Amino acid sequence: MPRLDPVLRHATTPPAFDPTKIHRERLVDLLHSYLPKRLIVVAGPAGYGKTMLLADFTAHSDFPVFWVRLTPADRDERRLAELVVLTLHRRFRRVMRETRLNALAGATPQALGRALGEAMASVGEPLVLVLDDVHYLNASPSALSLVDAMLEAMPADASLIASGREVIEVSVAKLMAEENLAGIGPQDLSLTEDELRALAAQRGATGLSDRDFVRILEETRGWLAGVLLSGVLQGRRSTGPIDPTRPLVHDYLASVVLNRLPETIRSFLLESSVLPFMSAEACDIVLRRGDSSRILTRLAKDGIFLTATVESPRTYEYHPQFREFLQTTLEESDPARLQRVRLRAARYAERSGLVELAVELYLDSGQPQAALRLAERHAKAMFDQARVQTLERWTERLAKSGVESPIALRYLAVAYADLGQIAQAENYVDRAVRALGESRPVDVQALIETVAALVAYYKGDYAAVLERTDQALAILGEHGDRSVRAHALILRGSALAATPRRLAEARRSAEAAVRLLADGKEPLLRADGLRLRGFIHASEGEVSLANSTYAEAYRLVRQQAPALSLSSHLNNLGYSTYLLGRLDTAIEYYTEALREARLVGSDLREAVVLYGIADVYSDAGLAIQAAELYGEALSVATRIDSTPWVIYGCIRTSALYRRRGIPEVAREWLKRARHLAGVGRENDALSVEEAFAWATTRPQDARTALDGILARPEDEIESSVRAAAFVAKARSLLTQGDIEGVRRTISDALNWAAPREQVQVIAAEMLHDDELRALAARMLGDHPAMGVVLNRFEAMRAFERLHASQPAEPAEGKTRLEVRALGGIQVGLGGAEVRGLKPQLRELLLFLVERRAVSRDELGEVFWPSAPPGRRNASLHMAIHSLRRILGNDLVELDGGSYRVSSSLEVTYDVASFQRARGVALALPRGDPRRYFALTEAVNSYAGEFAPEVTAEWATERRRALEVQFLEVLSAYGEEALTRDQPQRAVEHIRRGLSIDPYRDDLNAQYMEALGRLGRRSEVVAHYQRYTTLLDKELGLDPPREVRDLYSRLIR
Repeated sequence: MPRLDPVLRHATTPPAFDPTKIHRERLVDLLHSYLPKRLIVVAGPAGYGKTMLLADFTAHSDFPVFWVRLTPADRDERRLAELVVLTLHRRFRRVMRETRLNALAGATPQALGRALGEAMASVGEPLVLVLDDVHYLNASPSALSLVDAMLEAMPADASLIASGREVIEVSVAKLMAEENLAGIGPQDLSLTEDELRALAAQRGATGLSDRDFVRILEETRGWLAGVLLSGVLQGRRSTGPIDPTRPLVHDYLASVVLNRLPETIRSFLLESSVLPFMSAEACDIVLRRGDSSRILTRLAKDGIFLTATVESPRTYEYHPQFREFLQTTLEESDPARLQRVRLRAARYAERSGLVELAVELYLDSGQPQAALRLAERHAKAMFDQARVQTLERWTERLAKSGVESPIALRYLAVAYADLGQIAQAENYVDRAVRALGESRPVDVQALIETVAALVAYYKGDYAAVLERTDQALAILGEHGDRSVRAHALILRGSALAATPRRLAEARRSAEAAVRLLADGKEPLLRADGLRLRGFIHASEGEVSLANSTYAEAYRLVRQQAPALSLSSHLNNLGYSTYLLGRLDTAIEYYTEALREARLVGSDLREAVVLYGIADVYSDAGLAIQAAELYGEALSVATRIDSTPWVIYGCIRTSALYRRRGIPEVAREWLKRARHLAGVGRENDALSVEEAFAWATTRPQDARTALDGILARPEDEIESSVRAAAFVAKARSLLTQGDIEGVRRTISDALNWAAPREQVQVIAAEMLHDDELRALAARMLGDHPAMGVVLNRFEAMRAFERLHASQPAEPAEGKTRLEVRALGGIQVGLGGAEVRGLKPQLRELLLFLVERRAVSRDELGEVFWPSAPPGRRNASLHMAIHSLRRILGNDLVELDGGSYRVSSSLEVTYDVASFQRARGVALALPRGDPRRYFALTEAVNSYAGEFAPEVTAEWATERRRALEVQFLEVLSAYGEEALTRDQPQRAVEHIRRGLSIDPYRDDLNAQYMEALGRLGRRSEVVAHYQRYTTLLDKELGLDPPREVRDLYSRLIR
């Protein structure tokens, strides 16, 4: 994070409050009274003085106040997090250093937000964080998710002030329930008469009468910018009411402000507006003049349209509305001049190291090739900082300008592949390939081949990995880019290690990669090479060597690696430590790995680690915990479509049921694994587990398959798989009664496994086979390795006793049943979506959730109305049984002749959530700043019509009732949105209501009012004509008089 980057410094420096200006004591005191609350929203149209109010508050508060002045670039959640850390770092340096922002590369927005909130909690003193211009964040779901998570994790003595033209669209229901939300709206921000008098005195307007002040307030509605723009304090008469919704602000700025200034100042204003913030040096260079410091000082002295920072060297910023006006004016009057100035600004930004600003300015100035050059040069730096949204913004803007950056697209593909979002990664790979064109630069082509290989690896398509990496290495040759070559070798070795019979080749690739990186200049990549080397050591039975190699890799990266990489290295340490028989230490490593994986929100890494923990629990006999973890990991692997890890989960779940003596279930899991792997395709672990399944029913078939596996050369099969094959063969021989064969096979297994440190695999299998274990102990008790096996038995039993009463992961309370009906019925249980429910069962479950407790008779009448009573009871019994079979025996309770969803479940129901949000919103009085927030929450919680797939009468009635409630909310929302000058939002939501009920007069009136404010007069006319035609044709009515009057006013 550059310490002296002027962009970051300006963004985190509060604007100066000029003590000679009006001090809004009323509002400063109001903000102080809200400070115990977690979120304080300051929202209102442009020109209400929001930023200067917060500067006033900062200057008059005893609390430490930290600023982030937002821009559209801060929709990138990583950049937003960086700004929050930087502003807090000004005072809390040690705490902010410990936020591990670098380690959160690739983290989800929620993970970033939690880390920021937790960092604030560790500060240990009250603080206020100001986010100014939060309306920019509303277009970024990821930035909003970060703020949501940060609010959740913030301490009780910290407050977030979110200021902007729009209300920040975070979830407010919980904050409202906890009374942790407050707001200041346009009505609060409007000038009072006392404040107007103070402003007049400050401006030297001493000749105004009491009547003049009343008139000014009536005409401007207390809008600060309207008062200043109109000139009424200087005695000029206004031409009518002045307010932020009036489309004459541009005219005021042009005639009152710009045209009355000297040409020198006017020219400076127009040209300097290309810079989002200014310094005297930047203006001198970009505008090719030497008087910028004098002009900026003069403009800042007035302070209406320009703010300056407190710190030196000072930076300046135009009011957003004024800057927009200046750029529009210059574009309309002299577009060529605007392009020239933008180009000079882009070149200055590039020379100054302001990369993001330079890219945007090059594109704005019509120079996409210059923007492309800069984007490609800095794409890796953005990737290393996890600035994924910035890379996406660059690629989309470049594409709109007719150029594509294969390098930026390549890094986007890597970022999404690392997060397990394979479809998105493949999309970027395809775009990168197309962007290469016919020139196909060698280095860039090799980069694209490696990322295509990475995506193929995550998909489990190892043949494609080998093809792509071979192409990359051939393109590069022996003297190509060392890092790209090493990366290709590591990917190639990883694919070979996962392919049967190719461990020797994998070893050669790994060693070649490690040699390339021997100078230690790229520790993260070298650690990745060591990880592969360690995996091959483990596969070949050199577990201690693997463990030490993994530890070396971890030491290289633990201080600087992102959490995603740390999770991988810790997982490897957990696995090798487990093979060495240190189960508790293995669980510690796995637990750390899981924390790192969840810190960044990596589904793939989380699934891998969960499998590791489950394997330990399964081996130790903790079947319940293991089953929970296998199920959770399988759910994640299935969701991200990672076929290799789904297959692994099926194999290990089969082993769990086999060990528990439930062979039928075990075989079902094997069928799933075989289907996914493909009939006839080699998968050694699957083949051995299939042989285990046959060992008690088809022992000869099992022996034949296992003899084939064990006869293969040692370097063609993973050591742990070979060790398990020995035990499976011994079990087959025992089923056949060949006791001598059992003794010989177990002896061979011990002789082979002991020097290769695979005793843990043999001990884990024998622990769950009492007959085989007892026979081996009796016949081979004097074998040197048998003593190690017996010790492992005791270690696993001790581990089992220690953990038997503990859940696999910390308990999180009741199991959650999630039912959604708005927009279509969906059911989730324990965080996973439930599939396979037939339509009638979904409807039945929804009915139970809706009614809470329902008698048998009522259920029979609703669902089987034409069936005789006996058939009804039978049908009901079968339906309840099916629900319990799919969702769990405890799902439905029978209490006194009535069925209900079990009280042991935590039920979340979207209809109930909507009705709660509606009740809270409509209970708040008009003018209450919280009302708009609550109405927004209620509107957003209505996802669509109630259970549209259900045609039963009860559902139709419920659907109509909910639609009426939703229309009430929409009407109130439209009213509030128009009051807050949010016509675009009003249009978007009211349109939904009119699609439900096109006859509602209030919604039609609000819709036309919103269109009118947006200046879309033709749409007003068209809508009114449709509305009147519909009323006349369907109902034989004319619109109400107030609607007709509104229409007449809008089209004048």
